Amino acid sequence: MSGSRGKARRFVVDLGDVRISEAAAKEMGDGIQRVVLDVLSRYREDSGRTYGIRFPREWIGLILREHLESLKQLEEIEKQVGEIAGPR
Repeated sequence: MSGSRGKARRFVVDLGDVRISEAAAKEMGDGIQRVVLDVLSRYREDSGRTYGIRFPREWIGLILREHLESLKQLEEIEKQVGEIAGPR
């Protein structure tokens, strides 16, 4: 992070029809979340600003927002991304 603000980013991993066990899928999802939070914690330049974070129940992922008007906004984002991700 150089301190300049870039455009919003969305990282998605879609394994499509790859057959993996639930344990493998959970380990991958947990690993992705862990990496994101670890890197954010090491590169913070925001003097401890509060973030809105949501771990969706219907799909493995993480929603993080710096500018958040309400928790309802996170629910709306989760719904939008869930529609893109499709049913599990």
